[in-house]
Order: sequence, then structure tokens, then C-alpha cells
Amino acid sequence: MFREVVEVDESTETALSDVLIAFSRMRRENDLLLTAIARDHGLHASDFRAVAFVQMTPDVTPRSLADYLALSLSATTAMIDRLVAAGYVLRTPNPEDGRSVYLEITPVGADAVEDARKLYVAAFEAAVPVERRDEVAATFKRIADAVADVAVGDHASART
Repeated sequence: MFREVVEVDESTETALSDVLIAFSRMRRENDLLLTAIARDHGLHASDFRAVAFVQMTPDVTPRSLADYLALSLSATTAMIDRLVAAGYVLRTPNPEDGRSVYLEITPVGADAVEDARKLYVAAFEAAVPVERRDEVAATFKRIADAVADVAVGDHASART
């Protein structure tokens, strides 16, 4: 279910058309880059997103990773098994709850995320002039907040 949105007039919709097309293209190019980065590391794109999430987020549990990826816990457990076997993440016991585990990044996983970060830094440095970086970051944050704001219920729970 989505929050009810207000219809916009035709001139506003026309004016936003280029923005929506650019956003769609940016998402597509990002998906292609992420897929290529993942492939270079012998991973699927969703596996690489998992590794990056573990690198950037403290106290990741299998459940929090499943929520982030919008996958079932069983599918996420299979993914974690692959990532542990490949040396990208480790399972470590939760000291407060012996029945659960935290996921930790390994040096191999951290290197993979750093490789990706360098590519994104190069792309953004080429595309965003120094004097506009704060403005672009603020715009991205507003867009993310606005997109998140229209999601409710199950759709909203897929975000973290």
C-alpha cells in the first residue's frame, strides 16, 4: 500500500518528466556498475549489497540484513553461507544473546567495498563540481526522504 498522493497538474508533470527520466537512467547505470563490481569479485549484485551493508552498518544480524535486502530470512541465510564460505563476512556470536550472531566484514570484504567506493568517488568527482556537492547531497537526501514518505505498510518496512 502507498500513501495517497495528490495529483499534479500537466505542466508540473511535464516539467518533472526530465527529472524522472534522469533518475531512472541513474538507477540503471548504478545497477550496471554494481553488477560489474560484484562480478569482478565473484559475487552477485545482491551479495555485494549485503557485503557493503555489513561494512557500513554496526551490529548487523541476519534479520537486519534480510530486512535491508527485502529478502526472506531463509534466502538471506543461504546468502550469508555463501559470503562466509567466500571469505567476505564472518558470523560472530552475540555476547548478549548466545542464540544469535552478528555479521562482521573480513579484510577481503572490506577491500571489495573499498574498490567500489573508489569507483563511485571517481564518478561523482567527475560529475559534481566542488561548489555544488553540498547542494547535490542535500537534493539526494530530499529525494530519498520524499520517495520513502510515499511508502507505507509493507513497502515502508523494506527500507532501512
